[in-house]
Amino acid sequence: MKISKIITFLRVLFKSKYNFKKIPKKKLIIFDGIKTYRLKSVVKGLKYHVLQTRFHRVNEIFISKEIIFSIFKNFKIGIFNSYLIGLIDEINPKVIFTFIDNSHRFSKFSQLRGDKYKFVALQNGARYEHKITNLLKKKRKINFSKFSIPFYLCFGQHEINDFKTTSQNIDKFKIVGSLNLSNFLLSQVKNKKTTHKKDYDILFMPDVNCWDKMVEELKYPLAEGIIKLTKFVIKFVKKNNFKIKIAARNAYNDFEEERDFYKNNLEKHEYNFLMKNIFYRKPGHHTYQIMQKSKVVVGTMSTMLRENLALRGKTFACNFTKADIYDFPLKGICFSKNGTYSDFQKKLNKIYKISYKKYLYGINKNINYVCANNFKKSDQTPKLVRKELDLLINKN
Repeated sequence: MKISKIITFLRVLFKSKYNFKKIPKKKLIIFDGIKTYRLKSVVKGLKYHVLQTRFHRVNEIFISKEIIFSIFKNFKIGIFNSYLIGLIDEINPKVIFTFIDNSHRFSKFSQLRGDKYKFVALQNGARYEHKITNLLKKKRKINFSKFSIPFYLCFGQHEINDFKTTSQNIDKFKIVGSLNLSNFLLSQVKNKKTTHKKDYDILFMPDVNCWDKMVEELKYPLAEGIIKLTKFVIKFVKKNNFKIKIAARNAYNDFEEERDFYKNNLEKHEYNFLMKNIFYRKPGHHTYQIMQKSKVVVGTMSTMLRENLALRGKTFACNFTKADIYDFPLKGICFSKNGTYSDFQKKLNKIYKISYKKYLYGINKNINYVCANNFKKSDQTPKLVRKELDLLINKN
């Protein structure tokens, strides 16, 4: 075991609260406690237990005879996994629900306990991991486990087609759109801050280091592709004297690695321009607000390229990484793989100038294919998700 893991293990053991009391039964478990505040609009009024499934986030350890027995009985799946299984069995929920839909632990547990509890995953972002593992399996002949999700609440029809094409173990799908985007729209209605004013010409999502680390084993020139697009965007904006906002992937306090990436790959004038127009990640809906105020959103693999379409905005997705797995699901005017500046400039100019109606005509499928919109009250994502959870929780 690595020293860092030993330190984490000891820190959790010494800092956690130990609970020897009988664990309350709950009909709902939220699997993984990362950013559960985003689920407020879905689980309001429900009694649930938040299961911390990342060891470093554990702050309370439950101890009972049954959990200890589970650790010994299921030892082959690991101490922490067997502890979590024991804890789940003690709580005895009807539904185990997660917003971390790409969790391999969730998939594993759905296989271990899928006959006893209802496992439901809500899509949190654009998913590429299943494609990456398929490619690695072909190249290295290593058996990677598939995603196993009994009930998947997803963005749109694309996920249904894509997961079936890659033969993932998904039993049932339901299209519900993006919860994060829906939460933003609902907050605007609540605070009466809806705006249609376009203050910025371009919102650029550089997607620096947002790819899964395992894809690096496939030796794609990911960084080179991202840098090429960044240079193209800066050149285009400066030439046209456009207003631009550039989204950092991280908060200001965690920006050092991203800053080094730009500093090491951009010319000084490009770096200075980028730093002048960049904004850092903040809690809440700050990036959505800027996206709503931008005429065109440009990027490679960001989830917000799809959400922007649901928001009735213009998206220009450019994949210069030579990795087909990051191709945008829609084709036509909204997507380019041509790595020349002349082609980039021509297409972005056209997108910028044409009407939204003409922009839609230039796309090969309905934009709802990648992310169902959240505008009708009956179609709001929280309502759709809650309806499914209630049906499962109240089912005999």
